[in-house]
Amino acid sequence: MHADFSGPKVKQALEIKAQEREDALFECVLTHPLRRITWLHKGNILEDGDKYSICVSEHKLIHRLLIRDCKQLDKGIYSAVAGMKSCSAWLVVEAEGGPTSAGKRKPRKTTVAAGVRADLEKVAKEQQLKNQKEMEKILAAVKARHEAGQLEGERTLTSSKRDGETTAVTGPGKNLEAVGNNLDTAKTSVPTEPVGSKEKTTITNSKGDGTVSTLDVSGCVTKTAVQVTVDDPMKKKYAMSSQADFDKVADANEGEYSEKNEDFSRYKRHGQETKHRITEFNNKSIHIDQIQMFTTSQNEVTLSGEKDSEAVRHSEHTIKAQRTHHTTGKKQQGSTVCSAWKCSASTCKVFCHFSNPGVQFICGLSGVNAMVEETAELTCKLSSENCEGAWFRDGKKILPDDNFTITKDGAIHKLVIIKCKEEHSGKYRFEADDRKTEAIINVQDPPRFDPEDLSSFTEPVTVKAGQSAIFKMHFLGHEPIKSQWYREGEELQDDNNTKIETSAGQSLLLLTRCQRKNTGAIKIKLKNKHGYTEAISHLIVLGEEKPEIQDEAKGYFVKIQQADCIEWSCCNSTAIITTSFTVKGLKSMDMYWVRVIAANDGGKGAPEELANYVLAMPSPVRPKFTSPKMKSFMVVRAGNTVRITINFEASPWPDIIWLKDNVPVTKRVTISNSDSSSQLLIPSSERLDSGIYSILVKNLAGQETFSTEVRVTDDPKPPGPVELVENVPGTVTVMWEPSPDEKWDDRLHYTVSKLDSTKCTWTTVADRLFNNKFTVCNIMHGRECHFRVYAKNDMGISAPSESPTWGIKKNKERFMVSIPTRQDCDLRCAPTFIVPLKLHTAPKGYECCMSCAVKGNPKPRITWHRNHISLNTSTNYYISNTCGVCSMLILHVGPKDTGQYTITAESVLGQAECSTVLSVTDVECTTEAPTSLTQHYSCVSLQQYISESLESRLNALEESHVLAQKQVGMALATAEQLKTSDLPAQSFTVKGLKSMDMYWVRVIAANDGGKGAPEELANYVLAMPSPVRPKFTSPKMKSFMVVRAGNTVRITINFEASPWPDIIWLKDNVPVTKRVTISNSDSSSQLLIPSSERLDSGIYSILVKNLAGQETFSTEVRVTDYPKPPGLVELVENVPGTVTVMWEPSPDEKWDDRLHYTVSKLDSTKCTWTTVADRLFNNKFTVCNIMHGRECHFRVYAKNDMGISAPSESPTWGIKKNKERFMVSIPTRQDCDLRCAPTFIVPLKLHTAPKGYECCMSCAVKGNPKPRITWHRNHISLNTSTNYYISNTCGVCSMLILHVGPKDTGQYTITAENVLGQAECSTVLSITE
Repeated sequence: MHADFSGPKVKQALEIKAQEREDALFECVLTHPLRRITWLHKGNILEDGDKYSICVSEHKLIHRLLIRDCKQLDKGIYSAVAGMKSCSAWLVVEAEGGPTSAGKRKPRKTTVAAGVRADLEKVAKEQQLKNQKEMEKILAAVKARHEAGQLEGERTLTSSKRDGETTAVTGPGKNLEAVGNNLDTAKTSVPTEPVGSKEKTTITNSKGDGTVSTLDVSGCVTKTAVQVTVDDPMKKKYAMSSQADFDKVADANEGEYSEKNEDFSRYKRHGQETKHRITEFNNKSIHIDQIQMFTTSQNEVTLSGEKDSEAVRHSEHTIKAQRTHHTTGKKQQGSTVCSAWKCSASTCKVFCHFSNPGVQFICGLSGVNAMVEETAELTCKLSSENCEGAWFRDGKKILPDDNFTITKDGAIHKLVIIKCKEEHSGKYRFEADDRKTEAIINVQDPPRFDPEDLSSFTEPVTVKAGQSAIFKMHFLGHEPIKSQWYREGEELQDDNNTKIETSAGQSLLLLTRCQRKNTGAIKIKLKNKHGYTEAISHLIVLGEEKPEIQDEAKGYFVKIQQADCIEWSCCNSTAIITTSFTVKGLKSMDMYWVRVIAANDGGKGAPEELANYVLAMPSPVRPKFTSPKMKSFMVVRAGNTVRITINFEASPWPDIIWLKDNVPVTKRVTISNSDSSSQLLIPSSERLDSGIYSILVKNLAGQETFSTEVRVTDDPKPPGPVELVENVPGTVTVMWEPSPDEKWDDRLHYTVSKLDSTKCTWTTVADRLFNNKFTVCNIMHGRECHFRVYAKNDMGISAPSESPTWGIKKNKERFMVSIPTRQDCDLRCAPTFIVPLKLHTAPKGYECCMSCAVKGNPKPRITWHRNHISLNTSTNYYISNTCGVCSMLILHVGPKDTGQYTITAESVLGQAECSTVLSVTDVECTTEAPTSLTQHYSCVSLQQYISESLESRLNALEESHVLAQKQVGMALATAEQLKTSDLPAQSFTVKGLKSMDMYWVRVIAANDGGKGAPEELANYVLAMPSPVRPKFTSPKMKSFMVVRAGNTVRITINFEASPWPDIIWLKDNVPVTKRVTISNSDSSSQLLIPSSERLDSGIYSILVKNLAGQETFSTEVRVTDYPKPPGLVELVENVPGTVTVMWEPSPDEKWDDRLHYTVSKLDSTKCTWTTVADRLFNNKFTVCNIMHGRECHFRVYAKNDMGISAPSESPTWGIKKNKERFMVSIPTRQDCDLRCAPTFIVPLKLHTAPKGYECCMSCAVKGNPKPRITWHRNHISLNTSTNYYISNTCGVCSMLILHVGPKDTGQYTITAENVLGQAECSTVLSITE
């Protein structure tokens, strides 16, 4: 892609084809150098980055765009824009591969796709030569003007089109004379300026608008404005446009040209304006654009634009030149010469304005990085030697003083800072002739050493073994300075033998108890933000000379020395011949130095000490929990901290593993371990953190475990809307939507409270409900009830959910029992009343009982009506039907009870009715003898009824002149009381009557005058037994029973009650379905399910209710079957030494919520199965203490209330190796090679420990011969460090850090090496505050 931005013509866009995952390259060449152009793709500006690479050549003419890793999204048009000019090209991305490669990621390609590759460098060089030649012409013309010294000739050209309009052009030049010869008329003439005067050219607008431009002979323009006006004598149309793109190109090129191009650039700077006109001539539009001015000869000005001047040449033109006089004292300035170009319009006016650009910078300032106390220098060069300038720093002028020196050598200006300091950093500016150049000085102060100290430091330091070595170094530099000490390339840290002290200006290294292995290079490194420096010295440790051993040792003596003592004590009185010895009775965790002395018949040899001290470890102690009160259950509010602290004692320090639901805890759980305790911390708990947390403390002596159930919950949210439904008369079923927390909290339950309209307090009617409905009994008809439902959990109780008001009357349908008819004898008959109702009159407020006798087969349905309104559902009337005797008792008679009462007996064979009238009277008491029984006993309310046997007793009382009167329920009067009383009694109770027999009653009134006429009751009365509250009499009533599916469910409840009660059976507070058979007798009730199913499981309740009260009893029935065995069993090892047994759930799990699992294990070393877990309600369990090398088998059983299922077998745990038959080759015997390279069977794990606590890392390694174990931290050996306790017992490698600190952070590596190979294992230790 090639573009020439000086003209409107743009070469045809090229097309680049690239394969997918290939790079594509676009290139373009400009006519003038630019630092940067704009690349566009789909209207978006492209930036240099990972996807696009934008670069430019050194001469700023060639610009490149590289598109990396082309994809289908990258195809399209790419444009290069500079100012108002642009050039575009297509990028076509071709897919590679066939259908088989669809969806596969293609490999990255390293090839670059490009268009037709032209020699761009050659084109750029040609453009450079072209620009240089133009510059040389301009400079030659300018130089010729200076040498001429004056301008010749002065001519006035006048156009014949307009009279009186003149333009003065003054100055020498052949071109001007040529133009003047072509003119027809010259209206004015201007005399030539004297020779030797300073020549300038002024071109003035003939309209007199005052626009004046002056051009001196050197070509410098003092004011630049080019105005081109094309006048059409027919249409007079004008248009203007700006030269913004040319100005942008000129500004971008500022400072990019060489010294030869500097004069050319003056024509394009400092407010240059170019105005363009568009005119119509002969129905053609002419656009003059982007006029550029170059002085190609002494007196000629050439204007080049978008069109060639030949194409817009006019047949007639007038250039009006008028001399402009600038008077300064007595002398006039020189004349101005301007050349004209030929135009094709009828009239063309050209006004050229130029201005002098002034002094230019040939070489500007550049940034300097200087060091403290050194000299810094800034230099720039101007185009004129006679120009003075000023220096500024951060906007303030600089004057020469002790720190700054300002010099001028011709056109070169210098600023020297003698001794740089940090405050001398900043932005420096040099200004001259309204031009400026800037640069930044950055004064740096890196760390450095004093030369004398450095010389003494580099000398080697020699010490004897066991002595201390000191290295001290002074330094200077910008604070803060970080100092680091190294020995043989390994960084040194503070420990028992190394101490580093750093203060302001110096750093000290102290090495105590030096050993010969400490010999090596000692390096100090200083670093700050400005840089770093190093210095190297050498440490030489001399050892003691030991005599050569002449004879072989025959025994050894062991001596120890406590770290804080200076005396050695011998541990064995006689020489030992073994190479190992155990010293007992040492103080636990103290440090001791050990030396061994060899002895033989010649005496004792020189002692040999260990390179490092040893730590006296205590005897192994099996882990034991010491916390007096360890909680096995805890409740935490969501968002609070969960903290479980377990105290224990164990030796050596054990491995501690925390598990949640038999799985290692996640990273969000913080574990902190110390010498005697371990703490689990969850800073901000969530509901998902609920579970069983177990701690496993294990060391060489054994292991111990403890579990705590953590329940993370919150105050429960209230239940949803509450609904009320009446399924059974006198009861209300309260149903509600579950609380949103029910799915998170399996211990959430509900409480139901009730408020009666006759009471002012709420009473709890049900608690600990785990379902979403409850049936409330004893709901009195006519009263309003309100209900509230609360959600409760371990944290507290929620806000209540209110129910609507209950008080809607509903028709009560009598429960009908269909008695099957016998086919052999038809005893059916229509209902008939054998004893009808009689008229009744009752006092207000007392009771009234109506009774009659009815027969019919089948048993008729009895309905009572008052004034044709059914009374069967009214709670103010107690209605009974016993053996055909139908009674209705009105508890409190009132005026509203007055009216006609009708009883209807209805069956499938017919219907019968019987009616009576009830009158209600007010109570009136008089002292006179009543004239009738009704008048005398208007205040009497009969509650009990007297039989015919009362007549004989009343006759006996008449003979003794005793009045026997009877009133039911209010008071009892005996015969003796009747004799002595002044007023007749109002009630009398007759005892000893036969229950449920009918009796006629008459009453005789008596006074001093004698007896009155007897008065009989209008109807017989029934001798009712005394009311008895229902009571269960079964001696052993089961509250829970398990029935196998398919068997019969039979629940028999014995009770006693009088009168005969109503019996209601419920299942889960809902009336039982039709498939349940209910059988009731006088003293028992039986529920029967002939063939039970699992759906029949539930809580069955019986409600026995009569006038005296009610009683209820519930029995939970669980219908189940022998469980089916679990599914496939899998074995997984998540933690070494443990096996996680996982199995598919039993198919019965979804039907039986009490189903659980049992896991048994069979070890290859035993012959019996042992139960390792029981009552598991999940589908996995982790078995611990799995010995390596043993085969284990597992069985999983499903259990429920009925029994246990068949087992599900697991695969064999343990790697079976094919045992080859041992062959004995005679006479050759082959030995078994048990050697193997080291391998880590249990790797290291990541560790995070609090600062100041202990941290123990452990792993397991195997190898034969026994490998040599080496621990490293950040590639530095730790085997000789006293801050780490390292042990290797039976292949279990442990490292204990006594006090963890920030210096212990890093990567820890353990290396196991023997003659057969080497193995490594790494981990990372992080320290928390």
